[in-house]
Amino acid sequence: MKELVQYDVFISSVVAAEIFTGSYLRRDKKKATSKARKLLSFFKVVPLDFKIAEIAGRVNAPSNLKWAAY
Repeated sequence: MKELVQYDVFISSVVAAEIFTGSYLRRDKKKATSKARKLLSFFKVVPLDFKIAEIAGRVNAPSNLKWAAY
């Protein structure tokens, strides 16, 4: 399996927030957030602006993905 190299993959700031939310909900939040930071360090986190949100909607619509409501 290929080792992750920093910034081979990009994720949105929303995904990073979701990962941190899950980390802070754990009983072992200190350990979980530390692991989240380490994991996220391998990704380039990009802001999700209006244009990107619209493109994501257009790309995802044909696959009929269900989005979770919070």
